[in-house]
Amino acid sequence: MRIIPLFAMVMISGCATLSPQECQTANWKQIGEKDGQAGRPNRLAQHYKACSKVNIVPNQSLYESGYRQGQKYYCQPHVIYEYALKGSGGYRVCPVDQQADLRPFYDIPNDYYQAKNKRDSVLKELDKYQDYLLDKKLTQEKRNFYINKIRELKSEKSRVEDDYDDALRRLNRFERQNNL
Repeated sequence: MRIIPLFAMVMISGCATLSPQECQTANWKQIGEKDGQAGRPNRLAQHYKACSKVNIVPNQSLYESGYRQGQKYYCQPHVIYEYALKGSGGYRVCPVDQQADLRPFYDIPNDYYQAKNKRDSVLKELDKYQDYLLDKKLTQEKRNFYINKIRELKSEKSRVEDDYDDALRRLNRFERQNNL
């Protein structure tokens, strides 16, 4: 008999938020708090769907109470900022009355993260094509293709480096203004 690894079982079973065993022993307040602290959208409907397979109904009031408590941790400017620097998180899961104040703590570091990733991607691709040119067995057609690709990437490199420098300046200014 062939054993399927645990991660494969999870992938096969879909995106269930909780296992049947977790549904049976669920502390709904704690689950809500974890979801809120992680900056996830309210997932009560997904938990309900996952647990309906074993005829368990989540406790909505406990979940939502925990979720609001978890949001108090997550919906802080410095937390939103740290998540955004890593390319994750968001401010739209926070209460509406906080979103306008939190938005810059997401947008500015996220713009930096995106600009850095784009720059790194272009530089990596440029290095790759320059390495390809070192192959002495290249046909002239391939060599010409790589040379043209390098020209395109060098042009793009200039633009993405400007975008990166601009995003970095804005990030540094924002950090100074907000004592981050």
